[in-house]
Amino acid sequence: MANKEHLSILKQGQQAWEQFRKEHPSIHPDLSSANLTGWNLIGFDFSAANLADANLSQANLTKAVLIGANLAEANLFGIDLTQAILKQANLNEVDAEHLTATNADFTHATLVKSDLSKGNLNGANFSNANLHLTNFQGATLKLASLQNTKLREANINNATLSDADLLGADLGQSSLINANLKGANLADTSLVQTNLQGCCLEHVKNLSEERLAKAKTLIQATMESCLHERMAEKYPRLFGN
Repeated sequence: MANKEHLSILKQGQQAWEQFRKEHPSIHPDLSSANLTGWNLIGFDFSAANLADANLSQANLTKAVLIGANLAEANLFGIDLTQAILKQANLNEVDAEHLTATNADFTHATLVKSDLSKGNLNGANFSNANLHLTNFQGATLKLASLQNTKLREANINNATLSDADLLGADLGQSSLINANLKGANLADTSLVQTNLQGCCLEHVKNLSEERLAKAKTLIQATMESCLHERMAEKYPRLFGN
């Protein structure tokens, strides 16, 4: 449960909160299980705070600082994290369906089994994040950075990752049915047993035939005609033949 004193200070507004953080830099605020539904927390500093199981649905945390914060199992439905900083944050098993996190920084964060479906994550930075079993279904990640991310067994069906940077990402056993990767950078991206059925692979960069051949299926996937012809000839099983 949340520390009553910490919650009381938060209710006093940003000036009181920032003063508290400044005067007590060693204290990690405990706001666990707090009901912060719809709160305006633009620019607040929640670094190293405990927000586990908190209800932040529909809250506005634009440009908030959550470095190293614990938000495990929090309700983040419809939250606004535009340009928020969540480096090294724990977001395991959060419910963040329909969130907005454009240009947010999730570097080195953990989001195992989290639900980010239907979210707006355009331009977000997930470099080196752990996204194992994360649900991105229907999300938009245009121009997002997913360098060296662990995306194994993730649900990325119907997501838009056009022009995203997936350098060194591990997409092993993930599902990208009908996803849009047009123009994405797939340099050193692992596609072992990845489901690419109906996936748009047009104009993708740095994708070798050898790595693409390790996918689970390419049925109905779209790509440049010359690449399609070579892959269909060499690896007919990928196209259901």
